[in-house]
Amino acid sequence: MTDTLFDRADIDALLAARHPDPFACLGPHVVADRVVVRALLPGAERVRAVSDDGAELGTLACVDPAGCFAGTIAH
Repeated sequence: MTDTLFDRADIDALLAARHPDPFACLGPHVVADRVVVRALLPGAERVRAVSDDGAELGTLACVDPAGCFAGTIAH
């Protein structure tokens, strides 16, 4: 992944609905020693990751105005 936590090629493929394996890049993934979460949420203005019990784990940054968000979360 790039410094933005979301490859431009993955973003473009997701937005064109032609990504061969969207779950390979979306959702939570362990990258090095951190957990990175990527989401495609068209229309969202901001995104927070929360645990099952409602505790906030982190905020995802908008990396593309079409609704791609990414960020690291507590684990």
